[in-house]
Amino acid sequence: MLSQNSTGIRASFGPFEFDSSSGELRKHGVKIKLQGQPVEILTLLLSRPGTVVTREELQRRLWPEDTFVDFESSLNAAVKRLRAALSDSPEKPKFVETLARRGYRFIATIEHPILAGSESIAIPAATAPSAEISADAEAGSPVRGNRAKILVLTGVVAIALLAGLSFARVRERLIGRRSASPIHSLAVLPLVNLSGDAEQEYFADGLTEALTTELGKISALRVISRTSAMQYKGTRKKLTEITRELSVDAVVEGTVARSGSHLRITANLVQVSPERHLWAESYESDMGDVLALQGELAQSIATAIQVKITPEEQTLLARTHPVEPEAFQAYLKGQYFFAKFTDQGRRKALDYFQQAIEKDRNLVLAYVGISNVYQILGNLELVLPEVAHPQGKLAIAKALEIDPHSGEAHAALAWRLLYYDWDFAASEKEFKYALELNPNAAATHQGYAKYHAALGQFPESIAEMKRALDLDPLDLNKMSELCRVLFYARRYDDALSQCNAALEIEPNYGEALFLTGDVYAAMGKDLEAHKMYAKAETRWGENPATIAAMGRAFVKSGLRGEAQAWIKSNKKQIESGETPPIYSALLYSDCGRKDEAFTWLEKAYKRRSHYLIFVEVDPAFDSLHGDPRFADLLRRIGLPPELSSPPSLKSPGCGRIYSW
Repeated sequence: MLSQNSTGIRASFGPFEFDSSSGELRKHGVKIKLQGQPVEILTLLLSRPGTVVTREELQRRLWPEDTFVDFESSLNAAVKRLRAALSDSPEKPKFVETLARRGYRFIATIEHPILAGSESIAIPAATAPSAEISADAEAGSPVRGNRAKILVLTGVVAIALLAGLSFARVRERLIGRRSASPIHSLAVLPLVNLSGDAEQEYFADGLTEALTTELGKISALRVISRTSAMQYKGTRKKLTEITRELSVDAVVEGTVARSGSHLRITANLVQVSPERHLWAESYESDMGDVLALQGELAQSIATAIQVKITPEEQTLLARTHPVEPEAFQAYLKGQYFFAKFTDQGRRKALDYFQQAIEKDRNLVLAYVGISNVYQILGNLELVLPEVAHPQGKLAIAKALEIDPHSGEAHAALAWRLLYYDWDFAASEKEFKYALELNPNAAATHQGYAKYHAALGQFPESIAEMKRALDLDPLDLNKMSELCRVLFYARRYDDALSQCNAALEIEPNYGEALFLTGDVYAAMGKDLEAHKMYAKAETRWGENPATIAAMGRAFVKSGLRGEAQAWIKSNKKQIESGETPPIYSALLYSDCGRKDEAFTWLEKAYKRRSHYLIFVEVDPAFDSLHGDPRFADLLRRIGLPPELSSPPSLKSPGCGRIYSW
């Protein structure tokens, strides 16, 4: 027996109780995690117990006709999840039986109705109404005739319910989906924290990033990076304005509520042109299953927008493992502080990532986080590179030992191979594989652009950097990095335009200010370069006395005089090594003092400065080209022999030493 009302099917079988209207499955009264397609499959099987539900019927029920998906893999995965929830086995089924190449059948006995007030329907009972209607119709009684009409209508409604088609679904299939514009791009807007606790913002932000990463694994979809999407946290802008600024077809909105170890996420998919709500769903789980929840949510969104998912992507989205809740919270706090891009934030992030690993030794993302922090600290030489990079290398090796298919881990390894090991071939291999695992990872495209730039492969570098910016259109760092690559390529007018685009958004953005100074200096526009350097130095807190001295020197001797003033003001830091050696090498090269430049380049080499990979393409080092010492340095770094790119019009001036 089944219990069926206007909202769906309710059934009891073995130790289980199921309500299709709420999607809840309980075992001995305890709720079992079951969401999405497995719920649809169980509903259809229970509507026709003992009879075969064909694979074609399931395909029509789960995926509209114009949905592009690997049906076989997706259906098998959904049935596998259903069986896991029921503790069932395909070899010895107790509930769901497989009929090879045909479909599935529900074989358990359905016991009593769950709701006493519900109208019970015996299965099978399809022929009873027609016989009764026929008898009433022949009698010609008005009462019986009305009853016949009611029974006919009831039969029609029952058939629609048993087929799983609501009016909304019929309408959507007939006119909704076919008239909609295809969705090729979307953004996950910051999930709203419903806890009422401002200190829980890190949690909502972290889940926003996790969902963005999961959707990014789908190659047929352009997914905007978290950095750009987070610009709209708390915004009052209309969706039409947001989608126009990000150049996307749709957005995902949602909320996060957490109570102890219990998590509830609601998500809503909205297409803007034409404006309509495509899909909405609520998901509940324990904190330990949060990664599985993100993968399931991403698959549901992909199904709703009818985007093609390859078998490999299906596997990546389905691949998951439980996490220790406290460890995952520590990891999310680490990400929150890492995203602040401050020295204090990075050190707090490192502490939280280490806490996460102490609580869960298999949390891959925490190891990746540790590697990323050490890479930044080493690049900036806030920690000596020869200390920072080996620590990061150990962390990333552990991450890949746990999960050899982690896109984040392979991307982190690619950066490390490029910046510290100077193993260009291995770095390219890792960048390519990381992009296979997540083609929407903007930072990975940026890293691959850096690889190409170091080797003087500028068309490829510019293309990758533009792809990174396409995925993260509001990120000032990526705007500036495209300016830098164009600067390396000696495309100064284009570089200037790109830097100005960043400064239009944030006029005091230090990196863009310095780079603009570099470009002006290379173009021979010394006065404009000096003004940009002075602005940047003020923005980044250079000593006012030093800035004044550099200004006076510029008036007397131009950029070269400004360089000498900076050297004089920072002589103690330079000689002690407090100023990173690569900075000093850049400065002396800019000033035409080759011997001093090579002295500091050698010290930078011994320290494994990451910036040495750009020594061949940075116009600041053009004065060293042709010197045998320069050719020897390129050979030891692993760079190709001197490139045939045209020299800059003029070597940049002193202030640029901080611009990278």
